[in-house]
Amino acid sequence: MNAERIARADLESPEAATRGEPPAAQQQVELEQARAELAGSAVAATVGRAHPGPEAVSNAAFAGQVSIESIRADVASVDLAQLVQPADLVWAASMVHHLPDQQAGVDGLVTALKSGGTLALAEGSPPTYCLPWDLGVGEPGLERRLLAARDHSFGEMRAGMPGSVRMPYGWYTALVKAGLGQVGSFSCLVDLPAPPSQVVRNYVIEHITWLASDGDELLTQEDRDVLRRLLDPADPEYLGSREDIYVLGTQTVHFGSRR
Repeated sequence: MNAERIARADLESPEAATRGEPPAAQQQVELEQARAELAGSAVAATVGRAHPGPEAVSNAAFAGQVSIESIRADVASVDLAQLVQPADLVWAASMVHHLPDQQAGVDGLVTALKSGGTLALAEGSPPTYCLPWDLGVGEPGLERRLLAARDHSFGEMRAGMPGSVRMPYGWYTALVKAGLGQVGSFSCLVDLPAPPSQVVRNYVIEHITWLASDGDELLTQEDRDVLRRLLDPADPEYLGSREDIYVLGTQTVHFGSRR
């Protein structure tokens, strides 16, 4: 697992976000988040929110606006406070749900914060959609079945994890239980409609390949056969050749400040 420390991030006021006031960089959020998601860069999304402007994501670190320190550690067993200096921001993206005790993991991330520092968790976002409901091959609704299989697989992963502890509440409550104040959240829309660019085509192929492999044993043989065709560049039904694929999803970030 990894946590990333961003010093002098100059994030907008958490109070403003909690009150529902539009952030200073609202006009840039969708653009920067879409770029960051497709590039796999959570840090870029955060910096884009703190420093608006098309060049902000690529230039912020080099301009001295932000310093980034990356560490690799098992958050479930390591005291982060012993590994890093007190941080202004600890960012944890899609990793806390892999810890046996998610609440203990959140508590541990908080220890890495300085007083007034912010913990940001990118967790609990709605699913991303990429495909038409009826693809013209196989039974309609394939993407919904893939997502349902993914949910089932996730539940089995949590249940079978050694030392797994249920967290029967949402991320807002988890942050409050960790002792954080000014708790809130924001979501960024990723809306890349058809016709797709090559970047979108590549993302859709990668995303559907991941869903297919993750829930393979829960799918019917017909769905498996259809997926093989959809993911085969030599097949007439190859997804990468379609003009009606897209990316529509959100990334939700839950945050709170250490008192």
